[in-house]
Amino acid sequence: MLRRLLAAGERVICVSHRQALPADCAAHPACESITVDLTDARSATALKDKHFDRVIHLAGLSRAHPAQMQAINVQGTEQLLAAASVAVTHFLYVSTQDAASDTQTVYGDSKRQAERLIEASGVPYSIARPGLVYGDGGGALRSVAGFARRWHLYPRPGSGQQCWQPVHVGDLADWLVQAIALPPMGTVALAGSRAVSQQVIFSMTLQAAGVRAWPVPLPMALLRLMRVVLGFHPLAKEMLGKLILNAGDRLLPADGRALPRGFPDEA
Repeated sequence: MLRRLLAAGERVICVSHRQALPADCAAHPACESITVDLTDARSATALKDKHFDRVIHLAGLSRAHPAQMQAINVQGTEQLLAAASVAVTHFLYVSTQDAASDTQTVYGDSKRQAERLIEASGVPYSIARPGLVYGDGGGALRSVAGFARRWHLYPRPGSGQQCWQPVHVGDLADWLVQAIALPPMGTVALAGSRAVSQQVIFSMTLQAAGVRAWPVPLPMALLRLMRVVLGFHPLAKEMLGKLILNAGDRLLPADGRALPRGFPDEA
């Protein structure tokens, strides 16, 4: 995102909980980096002294204790909105496909709560809901490969034949750079152009990582039973909720937008 925005001639204020920018971005004369704790009202208030007219909100936690996700995803968004409420002409929030799911998870619910705060804020906004993001060695697929490398096994929720539409991180970044320069557009679901089975996605991910591992099948019925039995433990409940989500199809809704690159990345 930073490299694309700077290449487009934008002046960028990068707000982070730690200063760890790529060296070329940190040295760029149009890039300013500041450290802010979005859960701290006093820290976030310091943003009001900065002059900015558009916000791309990428901060969030997806794998953490429920209280941490609530603090960052909901309270952090609330603090950022308070700092941005005066002069901002476009607030672009990167949410998740999970926010629209009927299966409740703390992560998905926290992102949906953040969406509601944005919708009610009066700030002109766009909300992007991407599906599974892959590419550049990061994201959820890196976690799958890391688990498989360590244990030579990996969880396979559902039959493995359910279809997802992974979106390449480069395509998502391109869309965000284009979107922030356009008028606010409300909520938009995003996905890659190709529907691929989970089995193929996992197999190609492990092959690319040079990892040999065997799947541990987790049928939907078993996942639902485990969530009932272990629902007293918030972390287990959250993990099983995410596995239940991934045991079904994760396809772009009819009113969503397909981005150019499909899976696998052939570019």
